[in-house]
Amino acid sequence: MELLTLATNRLLVQHKFLGGIHSPDLQRRIKTNCYFLFTLILFLSCNNQIKFDKKMWGMQEDMIYKYRNSMLKDLISNRKLIGLNYAQLIQLLDTPNFSDINVLGYFIIEDYGFKIDPVYVKNLKFDFSKDSVVTAFHIEEWKK
Repeated sequence: MELLTLATNRLLVQHKFLGGIHSPDLQRRIKTNCYFLFTLILFLSCNNQIKFDKKMWGMQEDMIYKYRNSMLKDLISNRKLIGLNYAQLIQLLDTPNFSDINVLGYFIIEDYGFKIDPVYVKNLKFDFSKDSVVTAFHIEEWKK
């Protein structure tokens, strides 16, 4: 906050030095623009994407996998998932959260809000051939 105030004051001094009119309205507009610029830079610099890490993928805190969503883009973009057999996929991602015939999946996000049932769910699902080879994967999302 002090840094922002110093930057604002410096702008005001420079504006006054350049012959601008120093008024409370101008000062308010400059401060507002500085706060907006600072917030925009902070927002744009916050990149919550992280590289896939098997250990972090499996970390669970209060039934929540807090790193999975941040690693999802790297996992599906930079790892060859299609063509892996069942054992290779389990070795990469560990035990799935759910499975059915020729399908298995991993919870990415389960948001319960203040309810008993989930209000938002995001899962990564894998489809398998009869030979237990990954033929496709997709991200399923739904919201109540």
